Amino acid sequence: LEEVERHRGRNRVKLLDANSFCNGFYKVKDYFINDELYQKLGANPLFIRTLDTGGWEGRAGVYNVKEIFKVDGIVVTKAKYRTHPIQIFLTPTLPPQDLNLLVDYFNLLLEYLRDITDSEFMTTFKYSNSDYVRKYLGLSQAKKLIETFPIQTLSEKQKEYLRILVAQKNVEGIKELLISLKNEAKNLSFYDLGDD
Repeated sequence: LEEVERHRGRNRVKLLDANSFCNGFYKVKDYFINDELYQKLGANPLFIRTLDTGGWEGRAGVYNVKEIFKVDGIVVTKAKYRTHPIQIFLTPTLPPQDLNLLVDYFNLLLEYLRDITDSEFMTTFKYSNSDYVRKYLGLSQAKKLIETFPIQTLSEKQKEYLRILVAQKNVEGIKELLISLKNEAKNLSFYDLGDD
């Protein structure tokens, strides 16, 4: 909220209040912000859901705030809680097609990790009558998984290959690509050191 207050302007945006949840819905309010924050929000439409909601469509993961909540962003008006939906601000910003790829990549790998570990790397949040035990995804784990997304280092051909692998839900292929990129980076740094 402090950031919104510091960037008052003429651009109207709808922001979800992460601190105001009642009867299964978050309160939404209109705010007026300047061009700088407006562009920042527009370029960063993703948020992380750290907590399973109890339904398969509400699993922890990365999602688009406009698609899920029909708002421009998320504002915290009181205390910050790790169980709130948390908007993600990436530096450098990514084009929309790369953001969409990040969503699919992150959620695919998260579900893969949940499957092979029975979600043991996540914290049990609450036992309930849902189809599964609700879990909490730690922010440091989420950050580490986002940081494996190699979009900045990929050529256009490699990026298209990654898109295909994600669309096919080919986790083994993604792992092979990540390993080959890591090996390429090691080889480049080795040769760079040898030139001095």
